[in-house]
Amino acid sequence: MLIKIMVALIVLAEVILCWPFGLVDSVADIWVPFALLPLLIVGVVVLYFLFLSVIAVFINKKKFCEKPVPLCKYMIDITAEAFVQLLNVEVEFNGMEKIPTDRRFLLVSNHRSAGDPFVLVPQLRKYGVAFISKPENFKIPWAGEFAHKSCYLPIDRENARNAMKTLRVATDYIKNDIVSIVIYPEGTRTRTGELLEFKDGIFYVAKRAECPIVVLTCQNTEKVFKNLFKRRLKVRMDVLDVIEPEEFKDKTTHDISDEVRNKMLEHLGK
Repeated sequence: MLIKIMVALIVLAEVILCWPFGLVDSVADIWVPFALLPLLIVGVVVLYFLFLSVIAVFINKKKFCEKPVPLCKYMIDITAEAFVQLLNVEVEFNGMEKIPTDRRFLLVSNHRSAGDPFVLVPQLRKYGVAFISKPENFKIPWAGEFAHKSCYLPIDRENARNAMKTLRVATDYIKNDIVSIVIYPEGTRTRTGELLEFKDGIFYVAKRAECPIVVLTCQNTEKVFKNLFKRRLKVRMDVLDVIEPEEFKDKTTHDISDEVRNKMLEHLGK
């Protein structure tokens, strides 16, 4: 969508500049639109980031976000979608029909690269999700402000007490039907491709919120940011299972963690 909007603006600018302003009066001037194209592309991109900057100025990240701001959520969705398109990524998403549409859920996935959320965000757009991510991501200009207003949550991996505060907020978001939550139980992306040990505490959210756990795996996403100007890259995402709260209500978070991790290991063949 974002790329289509930008292309439409570039075409409109070309038409206005070349004809009403008389820059193209004859066949001899046919080179003018092509000469203007790079400048217009840069101009539209600059306007886009200027637009983001103006909105970000009015966002207070210290104020608790009670519910997603539609404009901020929309900008995150279409920006992630644009990145996937520019990086020439094709997503094969299997099992999407398993994801609940009538209630909130906790979605957990393996974490292969920083590109994972960029690929996953557009796929989950209609489900109203928010990610739990490392605090550093909320310091990125524009992205941090818009993520905060979309109910994304930072988690302090070095401080268990602070991490638990984040998980309690995530639980409330699900229980109060605000957003569904996406989290990577490994806590960080793998450097080797091997599935890391899980942080059991994240399953506290599903236990307390009494919500389904959507188990998902991603493959080949570690190549996403290496694919600029290269041939089309295919990445795969699979919903392995949806574990209902009745199935784990008597289990510990450690038991749930082991069960989910084993499902991923079996599917990934490792």
